Amino acid sequence: MKQKTNGKSLYTGLKKTAKNIFYGGLLAGSLAAGYGFFGIDGISNAAAFPTGEIVARKIEKRKINLEDIAKQSVSGVAMTPVFQKGWEIMEKYFPVERLPKIYNSKGGIEAVAEHVGKHAADYLGRTAAITGAFMPYAVGVNQSVDHVIENKSFRELYSNLKEKWWSTTKKAMKQVAPLVALNTFLIPQGLNIAVGSAISAVYRVVLAFGSKGKSKESESNYNFAKNNYGVNGNYAIA
Repeated sequence: MKQKTNGKSLYTGLKKTAKNIFYGGLLAGSLAAGYGFFGIDGISNAAAFPTGEIVARKIEKRKINLEDIAKQSVSGVAMTPVFQKGWEIMEKYFPVERLPKIYNSKGGIEAVAEHVGKHAADYLGRTAAITGAFMPYAVGVNQSVDHVIENKSFRELYSNLKEKWWSTTKKAMKQVAPLVALNTFLIPQGLNIAVGSAISAVYRVVLAFGSKGKSKESESNYNFAKNNYGVNGNYAIA
């Protein structure tokens, strides 16, 4: 009996080791692919939210699951061209001047205020595009990507989107769209996706701090971040 138990333990240990090696390799490959295919945008999405998830789990005293972390990274890479296309469309049809550029070129807060006053319609239009178009688009695609990664199948994708897409989109419109607008108005063009991915990770950590020591709230925030914002949650800010 003892020999049989030892054999089972050895098998379980080897299986766990093999699984960790696989997902460790998947994580490393995801980071490399993110940078190789999409440069700073790709590696930012591949790295930032998994990092935020690790920190958040430490705060929540949750076990760090390498499988989940690797899947988050893969999802981040997969979402990068989605973010890039979304930003490309917004820059083309709803362009705005970054406010620090106005400040530096024209000198001072008064110049910024005057510029915003003259171009208020542009800034309002960009905000409306973020809220009414970019958020629904990013939420839907990210939930689809995460569903396929998690389930390795398109089965029940429609029912999953039907159940979660609109409720999550409404939350994103309220909580996240203002941060995306600030990213748009303050961060130089070309760095928005990278900065957004970092803010997404911070957002996940903030959720963890808010639920620290409250097991039910911790569970709720974790499930909200994973099930509603998706495995990686990057679309939330990017």
